[in-house]
Amino acid sequence: MIGAEVKKRPDLAIEVIWTQGGLDKLAIYRGLRVGEVWFWDRKEGIQVHLLCDGDYVKAEKSALFPDLNLALIGELLHEPNQSQAVRKLRASLRTQ
Repeated sequence: MIGAEVKKRPDLAIEVIWTQGGLDKLAIYRGLRVGEVWFWDRKEGIQVHLLCDGDYVKAEKSALFPDLNLALIGELLHEPNQSQAVRKLRASLRTQ
């Protein structure tokens, strides 16, 4: 990449949780210096963690995408197929 700035760390990691337990994922992402980590699981929805002073703090919204409605995104993930998720997203956008 001539002329392109090389990133030293990822800005965002998104982790889909299917099983509980195991590795401390935040410790792994901390070692990689990922600035923002989202975890999603069916029970909890989307959880945002921001790297601050070398440790992660749980946040209500994304620092990278502050206007993104994470609750809506979490609801769309429960739709049975992509078509229904898109219809629900469009309906939501029309009412805003």
